[in-house]
Amino acid sequence: MDYEFALVTKVQVTDEDKTKLLSDIEELFKKRSCEICLKEVSPEVSGRRKLAYPIRGELEGVYTYYSVRVPSPAALRKVEEELKLNPKVSKHILRYLFIRKDNL
Repeated sequence: MDYEFALVTKVQVTDEDKTKLLSDIEELFKKRSCEICLKEVSPEVSGRRKLAYPIRGELEGVYTYYSVRVPSPAALRKVEEELKLNPKVSKHILRYLFIRKDNL
């Protein structure tokens, strides 16, 4: 099953911490046998943007997008669970969203 994963992180995250955060997230996917097909970090599509409403007191966020192939819904639930429970990851994340891509 193919999914798009959108991630919004805090603006205050340093480049070093963001690199570490993204590698930790990628490791979570690999640990659950998920394949990362595409990571979108180009400034035209992702990057720093004003939020529509404050999230945890933040008015801006940094967007990153992934295209991910997930072997099963159970693997996706495990990834989501670890995103919430892993303090190294969750402290920098404002919001995330998995969107299933339908075969059209």
